[in-house]
Amino acid sequence: MRIERDSVWIQSTPGGDVAVVLIEAPDIQAAMGSLATSEDPFDRWFRESVKDVHGMDLAGGFPPPEQVLDFRG
Repeated sequence: MRIERDSVWIQSTPGGDVAVVLIEAPDIQAAMGSLATSEDPFDRWFRESVKDVHGMDLAGGFPPPEQVLDFRG
C-alpha cells in the first residue's frame, strides 16, 4: 500500500467544525484496508483519532464514500 498524498483541512460550519480529509493512492481500497489493519504507530494513532473525533471505526469497515466531483483544470 502506498499513499501518495494525505491532506487535512478543518472547515467551520453552522453545525460545528468538520475535518476534510483527502487521501490519494494508486489503489485507494487497498490503501484504506491496510490503514484499517496496520500496527504502525502512526496508523494506529490515525484510526484512534478518527474514532474519537468522528465516531468512525476504520478497523470495523465502512462503505466507500460516493465521489460527486473530480475536476482537474
